[in-house]
Amino acid sequence: MLVEVLCDQFISNGKQRGKIEFHPGLNTVLGDDPGSNSIGKTSFLMVLDFVFGGDDYIVKSADLQKEIGSHTVKFGFVFGNEKFFFSRSTDTFKEVTPCDENYSPIRDSISDKQYCDFLREKYGLSLEGLSFRNAVSRFIRVYGRETLNEKKPLRTAEKETESDSISSLLRLCDLYSTIKAQQDMADEAKDKRETFSKAKKYSFIKISNEKDLINNTHEIEALQASVNKLISETSSGFKDLDSEKKKAMSELQEHLAKCNDQEAALQSQLTYINSGKKYGGKSRIQKSVRSLQSFFPDININKIEQIEEFHSQLSGILKQEFLDAERKVKTALEYVGAEKKQIEEAMSEIAKETDLTKTVFSQYAAIDKKIHDLTLANDNYRKLKELKDIEESYKTALSELFLNSITDMELSINKKMQSINDCIYNGERTSPFLHFSSPKAYSFFTPHDSGTGSQYKGLIVFDLAMLELTRLPFIIHDSILLKQIADKPIEKILEQYESSSKQVFIAFDKVSSYSSRTQELLNKTCILRLSPEGNELYGRPWNKIEKGELHDDIQL
Repeated sequence: MLVEVLCDQFISNGKQRGKIEFHPGLNTVLGDDPGSNSIGKTSFLMVLDFVFGGDDYIVKSADLQKEIGSHTVKFGFVFGNEKFFFSRSTDTFKEVTPCDENYSPIRDSISDKQYCDFLREKYGLSLEGLSFRNAVSRFIRVYGRETLNEKKPLRTAEKETESDSISSLLRLCDLYSTIKAQQDMADEAKDKRETFSKAKKYSFIKISNEKDLINNTHEIEALQASVNKLISETSSGFKDLDSEKKKAMSELQEHLAKCNDQEAALQSQLTYINSGKKYGGKSRIQKSVRSLQSFFPDININKIEQIEEFHSQLSGILKQEFLDAERKVKTALEYVGAEKKQIEEAMSEIAKETDLTKTVFSQYAAIDKKIHDLTLANDNYRKLKELKDIEESYKTALSELFLNSITDMELSINKKMQSINDCIYNGERTSPFLHFSSPKAYSFFTPHDSGTGSQYKGLIVFDLAMLELTRLPFIIHDSILLKQIADKPIEKILEQYESSSKQVFIAFDKVSSYSSRTQELLNKTCILRLSPEGNELYGRPWNKIEKGELHDDIQL
């Protein structure tokens, strides 16, 4: 727990305040009886947020930083039997320095994230997907922070979605580990489905649709009949042709078709070049011979690699450049021709072993390829449908698990809030109520009581419930929450604060206007007293106008 905080800029009547020490249960920052403002109560609570790894002391206190200037806050913790000391400066607030008990640095500074990870471990908050700041930040309710919305107690910042708020609460309640395992399976199923769909999008594979599935099935049956007829007519040759050779013949036929396509493309390029040589015009070649590499892995593609730059060379080039381009395309054509010759020779070798002609092989290969492509497209459709079904089933299971978890959490929190509220009001007032309408939305209200005091009381009761139900190590409440609540309930709330084995930090003023029991509790738990005329947190105010003072920096 936090045991001390000190800062050279904490001044009382011209002297440094020294250590401000803390204890388990309630720790109160007291203002004066008139309830003076601008004496540092809220600023000190912001300092505590700074001590616990927050940045709002810097980013939301511009006037304070301007008036006080660069300063260092020093603080110590006790975890078990070990003591730990640190310092954090406002000008290097993304770093925290480990210190000895005299606050001399003992090693290099660590990042604020590393420091928060340290607090997460020492406070026992190492829960699935939960950072230290995510756990505690929403329970630091100080004026100037974004955690004072009485209708949204789970929110740690205005930009945080309700879905994120609910997920964070599940983590804090240690209900997320099971959800995380289910979420991982759902994410994996989604990733597989998306990967398969992208393969279709980029034409890596072909996938049928529902209509194509039926048409393809009929076409496959017709093609198979054609194959059977072809086999019947040339039965002796096909009997001599084993399955491996059939497959090889089919692949060679497919390879040859691709070579023919490439040859046609290159001939088209050559036509454009000759036109450019003759007229000096612009050619618009769209295809690249670089794709040859995927068809002819054995070709030395480096010799024709520069063809890819071919398109940019055709506009406004000199005659010699046309000649160079022509030479490169002709070289590519020679390679394609050589590859075609190799393929045809390989097909002939297979044909020699049977009495089948090349024409019959070509017919068979073309039909076999078509059957293969249609069958694969149908199989891919069934696979994609299977992946979609799996994804949907995991998504449904995750939604049900999430819903069950937040329902259990809702019941547990509302039950605890009811118990705390009954202690405060002797069972005579309605308790605040938290309801999750979905995993992405919630509401928080006190039935039949929408008054300001009741709404802020609801925030306090919620935080007290979370302090008891979870590993949350502390809560911080500014006086703006407490001053809206009637005197008698305040006494009971203070008793709830004081009875906690964890730490509660509050700011409070106008002590003498409350009951003797309330005064007793506040004085007993006071760790810092602030008042005007030199006893402000920093020893002075900066909003006081002296007589005759000119404000050249203020423009009306």
